[in-house]
Amino acid sequence: MVRRLVVLPGQTEQLSSASQSEPDLPNIIIMHLFDEATRVTPVSINENKGVYRANIHPAFRIGGYLSAVVAHAGSQFLQSKSSTLTDPIHVTCQYYGVCKLGEATIEIEAAKMGRNQVNLRGRLVQNGKDVVEGHFIYGNLAKENGYGMSFKSDRDLTPFDPKKSPDPVDPIPTFAPHMDWWHDYEKIEEAGAKGQALSAAWSRFHDDRPLDPYSIIFLADCPLPAIFHLPDEVLPVKGWVPTVTISVHIIRAPSDGVTIASSSQATKFFHKGRLESDGEVKEWIDGREQIVAISRQMALFGAQTLAANLGREDLNSIPGKKSKL
Repeated sequence: MVRRLVVLPGQTEQLSSASQSEPDLPNIIIMHLFDEATRVTPVSINENKGVYRANIHPAFRIGGYLSAVVAHAGSQFLQSKSSTLTDPIHVTCQYYGVCKLGEATIEIEAAKMGRNQVNLRGRLVQNGKDVVEGHFIYGNLAKENGYGMSFKSDRDLTPFDPKKSPDPVDPIPTFAPHMDWWHDYEKIEEAGAKGQALSAAWSRFHDDRPLDPYSIIFLADCPLPAIFHLPDEVLPVKGWVPTVTISVHIIRAPSDGVTIASSSQATKFFHKGRLESDGEVKEWIDGREQIVAISRQMALFGAQTLAANLGREDLNSIPGKKSKL
C-alpha cells in the first residue's frame, strides 16, 4: 500500500531522518502542500479530450493557482498520450468569476499536437459554469535548443540575504501563511520616488518545495498589486484587484532544487478602474538572479468603491493621478 503524506513546515528534516529508520518509508509519497493543492485525477480520456477532477484548496486560491491546476491537468493528458512535450511553456487564461473551494472539473482539449510544441485548450468548471478558460502551450524544457541571449533587466532586486528573517505574515492573501516573503522595500521605494508603481519580493514555500513550471505560473500572480505601494496622496484607498486575464511565458526550466524566487510586477497604466501589470519571476541560484518567466495581466480595481470613498465622480479626479501614472 502506498501512503501519501503532505509535508508541513518543519517536517522536511524529520522525514529525511525517518527514511533511514523506517524500512517501509519508500512506500510513502512525500507530497508538498502545493502539489496536493494542484493534484488532479482523471475521469475520462479519449483521443482529443480529457476530463479531470480537482479539489480547489483554500491555501492558494488566486488566479495563478487556478491556472496551475489546469496546466497540471494538461500535462497529465499529454502523459497519457506518451508525449514528451509535457512542460507548460506558455499560459494565457481568462477568469470569468470567483472560484469556490472544493470540487471542480477540468476539461482539456487538444488544439494542435505538433512535433516540438503542443497546444491545448483548458477549462475549469464548477456547477456547470466556466470559471477559468485558457490556452496552454507545452514543450520539453530540458531538451530545448537553439540560439538565445539574456539582456540585463532594469528590475533586478536587492540581492537575497539568507540570514534575513522573513517579513511578518500578511493575513490577507490566503497563501501568505504557507510561504516566506522578503519584500524589497528599497527597490519599491526607489521606484516610487520616480513616480513608478512596483511590487517586488523574494519568496519560498514553507515546506521548501523546489520551483517548477507550475509553481512559476502561481508565483507570477503572487505579488501584491503594484499600485498598493503608491503613496497615500496618490492612491488614498486600497481595494480588491481581481485579475481578468493573465499570460505567463516560461523562459527556462528552474534549476534543480532551487527554492528561492523573486516575483515582481510593475504597472504603467491605470485608467477608469482597469490596469495592466508586467511581471518577472527569477530564481536565486549561485548568488545571482536568473530569469525564468515573464507575465502580463489585466486586472480591475474597485473604481466605484474608490470614487464613493473620495466623493469624486471617477478615478481621473484624484489629485496627482494623471501625473503619476
